[in-house]
Amino acid sequence: MAGTSAFVRVGSVHGYVKVSWSLPWVGSFTFEAEPEETLMDVLRVLPYEVDDRRPDAVVVTVTVEEVTLAGQPSAT
Repeated sequence: MAGTSAFVRVGSVHGYVKVSWSLPWVGSFTFEAEPEETLMDVLRVLPYEVDDRRPDAVVVTVTVEEVTLAGQPSAT
């Protein structure tokens, strides 16, 4: 009886975002998504949704957006 935990690095044109999770055999599902430290001022992870109605098939929706500084045109 063991749970699972893992991480994935997702690439973007600006760099990578690390997505990690843990689903213990007993306990709550935990999730974290954050840009690499060098990208904290370029990318922002918006609040994410966790659908854990089925503990054996948890779904997380994550949105990452580019941070636009005042006076700087958006790249989108």
